[in-house]
Amino acid sequence: MNDEYKKIIKNKIITFGVNLEQETSMKKKLKKKSRHVPKKVSQAVKKRHHFECAWCGIGFTERHHIEEFSQGGEHTEGNLILLCPICHKKVHQGKISTSELITRKSTHFKCDRISSNFQSTMDKLKFKIGGTYYFDSENFLTYKHEKVLHFEIRDNRLLINLKFFNKKGDLIFWMSENYFWVSSVFSIKSKLNIIEINHNKEELIFKMEKIDDYLKITLKTFLGGEIFDFNENSTNLLGNRFHFEGHSVTSKDIFNIG
Repeated sequence: MNDEYKKIIKNKIITFGVNLEQETSMKKKLKKKSRHVPKKVSQAVKKRHHFECAWCGIGFTERHHIEEFSQGGEHTEGNLILLCPICHKKVHQGKISTSELITRKSTHFKCDRISSNFQSTMDKLKFKIGGTYYFDSENFLTYKHEKVLHFEIRDNRLLINLKFFNKKGDLIFWMSENYFWVSSVFSIKSKLNIIEINHNKEELIFKMEKIDDYLKITLKTFLGGEIFDFNENSTNLLGNRFHFEGHSVTSKDIFNIG
C-alpha cells in the first residue's frame, strides 16, 4: 500500500469518526432536553395571560409552544401561550395560525374576549343572503385565500366558520365550527337555530335564522378596509350594489376576493 493511499484511508477514518462523534453528541443533547416547563416560566406565562385562554378567554387552560417543542421550541415566556383544550386542538388542526398566536401574544388583555357556541341542525345546505338563494355553497366568502364565511354540514349538524375584521384589518371576531369568541364591543343574541352578532361601534353585523329548510343570513364586514354588505335583498361589494332578488345559485365557491 503506497503512502498516498494510506493517507486517503486515514483521512476517511478520521472524518467518519468526527461525524459519528457529532451525531452521538446531538442525540445526547436531544435526550437531555426535557419537556418539563420550569415552574418559574410556567407561572410567568399564566400571569401574562391572566390565567385564561389567550384565544377565547375561558379559564381552563394548558400551555402551548408557539414554536413547536418538537421543532426546537424553547420553554420560554415568549414562546409559550395559554390555550384551552379546544383552541389548543384547533391550533394543531391548522385553524389558528402561528402568526395569529404571535399577534395575540402581545395584544391579550384580561377578559377582553368572551367565548360561546351556536347550535343548529340541517340536512342540506341552503341559505338566502343578498337576495339570492344558494345551494351547497360551502365557501361563500374568501378573502386572500382566507375563508371569511364557510359552511359545513356534518352528521346533520350545521357548522359555521366566520371571521370579522375591522377597517385596519385586525381580526375582531372568530368562529370555528360554531365555537366563537367576541370582544366586549360586540353584543350577541344566540339560541337554537338563531344567532345575531352586532358591533357596538362599527357597522359590522351577522344575523342568521333557520326558517323551515333554509337559512336567512345578513352579513356586513370590512375586508381590506372596504365594507362588504350582504343584506336581505341586495349585495354591496366594493361600493357597487347588486340586486339579485329571487335568483338561485348552486356552486361550492361563491365570492373569492383578492
